[in-house]
Amino acid sequence: MTTYPENKPQKASGVVDFAPAKRLLQQARAYIDDLELFLSDRHRAIPVLLRVLKLGDQELKREITSLLGGFAGSDITGHLYRIIKDAAEDGDLRHEAAVQLSVTLPMADDPHPLVDSLLEDLNSPDAELRSYVALSLGWEGNHRALDKLIDRLDDPDDFVQQAAVSALANLQTDRSYHLMLERLAHGRQEQKRFILFALWRFHTRREEVAALYKTQLDAADDALRFDALVLLDKVSDIRDQISFYRRCLKDRDPRVREKALERLAALAPEDLIKLKPAFEAMLSDPQVRIQQAAKRVLQSILSAGR
Repeated sequence: MTTYPENKPQKASGVVDFAPAKRLLQQARAYIDDLELFLSDRHRAIPVLLRVLKLGDQELKREITSLLGGFAGSDITGHLYRIIKDAAEDGDLRHEAAVQLSVTLPMADDPHPLVDSLLEDLNSPDAELRSYVALSLGWEGNHRALDKLIDRLDDPDDFVQQAAVSALANLQTDRSYHLMLERLAHGRQEQKRFILFALWRFHTRREEVAALYKTQLDAADDALRFDALVLLDKVSDIRDQISFYRRCLKDRDPRVREKALERLAALAPEDLIKLKPAFEAMLSDPQVRIQQAAKRVLQSILSAGR
């Protein structure tokens, strides 16, 4: 197993753990704007940047990801790895480090030594570490991790299983896709939810996944049915699913009816007018909040027609 220097991020200064959000954002901006400062102070810079990933806007997140990815050598990836391994670190920080490692490690000149270490860590007795490691191994083309991640689908810890499902989706392999479909049909209920939330990441199979989400509306479990409806929006345009959402307005689950009404309400006025009878029928829905939502849609149709 490859070892890495043990110069862990410094916590004694209080900069990383106790600085308010505004100061963290200022520090992150300083590191982004001054490459020399980032490189000379990277043992403190990396934890700051990881924490700011949860605070900044999309542009700042992109800059941070580009900065870390641009220096994806053993130095930067080694820092991320040490954060993942450090049980004394904050859980959110370890999670962000794992996600960033999955982004930066594929760009490293020689990722194999660290991948070897991560694969070995998947057998750790520490379930929390196994979950972070599984996340960090999830990137497209990392075929070496495929079998080990499949093994973690049967991990005794649910969080490890969830991380393994996420990582397998990121691998984007036919084998991982078909395995997930098999588990969706025959796996445990909680694992089925993990899989539903991961399938939309198979970007080359959007039409297949959209069809699968729609078939889940015939499932017995209301939680899975609602999840599938929510996720359908990630893989298809609402204009391609109008008749399907209209059918959902009569679903037995009020959450499904309300979500379908919400989606249809986002249509253009000319499409809304065609659905006016369906919205009028919702005025007699048993749920008051759905009645009120239907009234708002009908009012918007009326306003658009003026």
